[in-house]
Amino acid sequence: METTPTLIAVPWKPSRSTGVWMNVLSTLVAVVAGYLTFVFAFRGESGTINFDVVGLGITVGLIAVVLVVHEGIHGLAFLAYGGRPTFGAGIAGKAMPYFYCTSVGQRLSVARYLVVALAPTIVVNGALIAALFSPAATWFVFPFAVHLAGCVGDWFLVFRTLRAPRGSLVEDMKDGLIIYKPAT
Repeated sequence: METTPTLIAVPWKPSRSTGVWMNVLSTLVAVVAGYLTFVFAFRGESGTINFDVVGLGITVGLIAVVLVVHEGIHGLAFLAYGGRPTFGAGIAGKAMPYFYCTSVGQRLSVARYLVVALAPTIVVNGALIAALFSPAATWFVFPFAVHLAGCVGDWFLVFRTLRAPRGSLVEDMKDGLIIYKPAT
């Protein structure tokens, strides 16, 4: 008869200083990604992006769609592994606002959690990069930069997950995660 190993729950929530670092990294990612996508969208030529009321509305609308799709992809990944996703918003470490999709009570292997956490980074950024090859490339500069900056929170969770010992399970929470480590 096979025995189930005893697991020790180790919760993690971003501290205030982690929230500040997430903000700093997100800002740097947004600036670098915005610059690089701007250069790419104009194919190295000089150019400008004008924000009249319509342009601003389109840009804000695209960013909203991208953020909803991002969380939706997390939700689909949770569903694929048998979870029941829920959605909301919060502030990490009292410093960084975020939207979330979680599946409280669902424990995933490290590999499966990495799929859930990184799926939007890969799928949404892939689609946005493809959009940068379109004639409407300039419309996707800011949505790409904002989305990539928003992925920073997921990357922090990935980093924490990758530090988990072999045999750990991961439960996503709306404000962090719980790593269930095997007892030694």
